[in-house]
Amino acid sequence: MNPYRIFFIIGIFLSAGVGIWHFFVPSIYKWHKYIPDVPKWLWVAINWCNIFFSISLTGLSIILLIFQREVFNKEIVAISFYSLLLFIWFSRVIITIFYNWGHDLVWKFQLIVPISIFLILFLPLFDILAA
Repeated sequence: MNPYRIFFIIGIFLSAGVGIWHFFVPSIYKWHKYIPDVPKWLWVAINWCNIFFSISLTGLSIILLIFQREVFNKEIVAISFYSLLLFIWFSRVIITIFYNWGHDLVWKFQLIVPISIFLILFLPLFDILAA
């Protein structure tokens, strides 16, 4: 099997894993206890953002897993979805760098994981874009 495809599959599974994990993040880390005095509509909006992020990341990863052959066959629609996933992870890295909360262990983990997933997903681009 093509090593670029292996990186692609690993990156897609990691991306989907983060998407699935994010469904449970608010309850695991009890987000509501950090903002107890906000109006309910704000708490609901935060939950909605997280849910839609989770659906988007998981769904996009599943779509790309199903259409991986089309990505490597350079079909424009599949490459567009792949580019969107790369852009999401790249944006996550940039946001973590520029909007950080300090350089503690959690922040470092929140930076290392997205960089790793982005790089794992970025490597197959060399094979996809090769003539």
